[in-house]
Amino acid sequence: MRCAKYWEGGLANSPLSPEVLAELKGLQMPPVPEAPLPWLWMILAAVLATLLIWAVVTWWMRRPRLRGWKVLFAEAQAIEDDIEALTALAVLCRRFVLSKYDAPEVARLSGASWVAYLSTQFVAPRAAFSAFLAEGIYRPDAIDSQTRVAIFADAAVWFEEASAR
Repeated sequence: MRCAKYWEGGLANSPLSPEVLAELKGLQMPPVPEAPLPWLWMILAAVLATLLIWAVVTWWMRRPRLRGWKVLFAEAQAIEDDIEALTALAVLCRRFVLSKYDAPEVARLSGASWVAYLSTQFVAPRAAFSAFLAEGIYRPDAIDSQTRVAIFADAAVWFEEASAR
């Protein structure tokens, strides 16, 4: 029905009649830009590229450090002699913390102050590992095989949680 209304009057009643088109002939359309604000897109692309590069470099730099303690931990755990294994674990713990925080005061800590520092900077070590770091490290010959297994189990949990921070 609607279309029939336009055809009844012919082209004179349509919105595109010759008179309307003649009026529009003198008007010029504004130029259409090739891309909407191309310099903003370039800035956005540069920022995104910088963020991507930063993320990849950060991941790449952390990756070997986080995996390195697992290899050293497995080596310390594989040592047959209890005294050597516990000494290697103590050295590994000290190296791990020094790799995270290169501070001279960390190297001087020992005993209960060492455990307190680990508790504040990372997560609190579990009971067997905490007791070993506080006092057992100075008397590794007094630690039996069952306690060694508990120390390594607690140390494994502590290293996992501390490396996640």
